[in-house]
Parts: sequence; structure tokens; C-alpha cells
Amino acid sequence: AAPGAIAVWEYRSEKPFFIDLETGQPTGVFNLPPLPPRAMQFTDMRSGVAIFNGMGVAVTTDGGNTWKPAQDAGSDRIAVGA
Repeated sequence: AAPGAIAVWEYRSEKPFFIDLETGQPTGVFNLPPLPPRAMQFTDMRSGVAIFNGMGVAVTTDGGNTWKPAQDAGSDRIAVGA
């Protein structure tokens, strides 16, 4: 889901929480938009894409510290890792 972490949604939860893959402990290091994400994929430690309710697709190039709507990211195409 994110660099070094996995997103976990509890049953009937709108917002995920993140688990650090090395420690297994909850982590709050991601600066997500206030709208709940529905899916997230990172292609490396810095580049990622997420789908947010009410916002659509957003991208990050700094490991999730900041997010931009995909149409503001400077490209009309988005590639997601296979």
C-alpha cells in the first residue's frame, strides 16, 4: 500500500490505518487527504497513486507526504505497477 507499510481497513471503516512492515506496529507517517482512500499502490519508495472517495485519483512523488489530484500532476496518463 505504501512504502514500508500496509493499509488496513476495519469492517465498515471509511479510513484505513497503516501497519509498519518491519515492526508490525501501527504507524501514522502518511499525510493523506481527509477523504478516505479506497485503494493505494506504490511503484517505489516515493511514487504512488491512490483512489479517494469524492476526489478521484491522486498521486505522490514524495512517499505519501503530499498528494495531488492526478490531473494536476503534469501527465494525462498514470502507470500503476504490475
